[in-house]
Amino acid sequence: MKFNTIEELLHYTEAIKGKTFKEIDSKHLLDNTTNLKRNKGILGHVVESGFYKYPINSNPQADFDEIGVELKVTGYKKSKKGVISAKERVSLSKIDYNTIVYEDYEYSKLISKNKNILFICGGA
Repeated sequence: MKFNTIEELLHYTEAIKGKTFKEIDSKHLLDNTTNLKRNKGILGHVVESGFYKYPINSNPQADFDEIGVELKVTGYKKSKKGVISAKERVSLSKIDYNTIVYEDYEYSKLISKNKNILFICGGA
């Protein structure tokens, strides 16, 4: 799915509110319990393929590169005291330690990919 503006992406994304990951899992990725235990990125794959309808990839560019937005999906948990925190850490990018020393910070792959991040959070 292609978006021309960030506003267009955010407007479309409003439709995900109130849905469960299972409801948007059109590829049935959550049906395989082995996937759930081994693949920490499974929720991201469900949102990418099921909600935004784009193929799962490991592309170094931002997920919505045409508008410069990276998608991150994470679960969250609520403590007994009501404090909300991430279930696990969110990785922003894989770093190639052999080439990063030659990159200017402002123009690095990490910064370029993560200038604008859209977080989708699902609770338990």
